[in-house]
Amino acid sequence: MRGRSTLMAVLMAGLMGMGAAGMVSAQEAKTEARAASDAAVATVNGETISNGQLDRELAGIQGRMARQGQPVPDEALAQIRGRVLDQLIGETLLFQESQKLKIRVDDQKIQGQIDEMAQGFEDKAAFDLALANAGLSREVLTERLGRQMAIQQLIEEKIVAGVQVAEARADEFYKANPEVFVQPEQVRARHILIRTEAEADAAAKTEARKQIDGLRQKAVDGADFAELAKTHSQDPGSKEKGGDLGFFARGQMVKPFEDTAFALKENEISQVVESPFGFHLIQVTGRKPAETVAYETVKPRILEHLKQQAIREKLDAYVDGLRQGAKIEKFI
Repeated sequence: MRGRSTLMAVLMAGLMGMGAAGMVSAQEAKTEARAASDAAVATVNGETISNGQLDRELAGIQGRMARQGQPVPDEALAQIRGRVLDQLIGETLLFQESQKLKIRVDDQKIQGQIDEMAQGFEDKAAFDLALANAGLSREVLTERLGRQMAIQQLIEEKIVAGVQVAEARADEFYKANPEVFVQPEQVRARHILIRTEAEADAAAKTEARKQIDGLRQKAVDGADFAELAKTHSQDPGSKEKGGDLGFFARGQMVKPFEDTAFALKENEISQVVESPFGFHLIQVTGRKPAETVAYETVKPRILEHLKQQAIREKLDAYVDGLRQGAKIEKFI
């Protein structure tokens, strides 16, 4: 009891020491932060796009690019922020148009989407926690999904339904872009990996090297390479497949691995190769020479590419038309 009383006294003393001005200051800081988030960066026919919405979209883009190893440089932020705002304006115009056309999304469809998203989590609590961490609630998520699905339905009805691509255009595209359809030389290889950590000391590296040297000797003496990989390889992605990595072209593997693989003859066992992952043994099991992929093979992909291109162009023109008849104000 005494310890608890002392703790309470310290807390109360701290609050008293802040004084009224300190407490007001903290409250003002929260109020200012909320006001900054709620502040309008644009209005579209009277509907507000808030600074908070823009920041969330921008943060999402920054996060995705960072995960792809392409962080957004500070000097490009203002330009990207402007593009994101234009995108939000376009989405707002599309949603407003969907409502004018009385497009309504069934509540069950929205709930179905939420249920599908929730399946990726352990339980309801984990899903709700993930939403909270993203600054969302189920109510906000439901509202956003409803908007997105209404926009998608509008696009399907007004844009996608009218887009057709003639096969002759696919043939023209194939002939005009021969370099796109050249499949580079590829090799199929399997490997055995003995990992070493980046911070591993000399003794650990020596032990790993001793292990891989022993495995190489077994392979050279006639042991089945795939069985050695299943038993000893420390690459979880290929271990159970006997070390098989499938076919790959240049530029898909780290350079020491790639250079060795492309220099090997079929079924030849490499010398030990060191990479940032550790020590490898490599055996090439197949080759494909560089070739131009046949038109019939790629025709479905070309048609889909041309269709998506036509949809984007038609959608841009549609949104431009909506902009011309709208009252849009930007405040940044």
